[in-house]
Amino acid sequence: VAFAEEDQLMKWWGQPNGGVMPFAKLDFTVGGSFHFMVELPGDMEIWGKSIYREIVEPEKLVFDEYFSNEHGDLIDDEELPKSVITITLETEGSGTKLTVRHEGMGVAPHTLMQYTEGWGESLDKLAAAVR
Repeated sequence: VAFAEEDQLMKWWGQPNGGVMPFAKLDFTVGGSFHFMVELPGDMEIWGKSIYREIVEPEKLVFDEYFSNEHGDLIDDEELPKSVITITLETEGSGTKLTVRHEGMGVAPHTLMQYTEGWGESLDKLAAAVR
């Protein structure tokens, strides 16, 4: 549900601390997309669009992740390359283990740090939302 419903994604997806998602449009099907905008402190807007490659509910989700503009036009260049995200969910005890594999996000060290920090803060929001 946290990945398959627009209102649920808007509570946590891609939102580091201080971020909010005022816009989202979801078509949760293979070949469908999730187009969104995250506002960060300091009046910074980040537009993104995910294209779903594989959906195996409730075990696995694979999608291409792009930066985009407000119209949903995809950006895939050296500075803002497309990446591939694989999310797996496994039952572990009385809970669920969520694993994120994020590939192709660029090579600059600050980019890796930003993604690591962003994922950590976003997943903290997800954990709080499903409690």
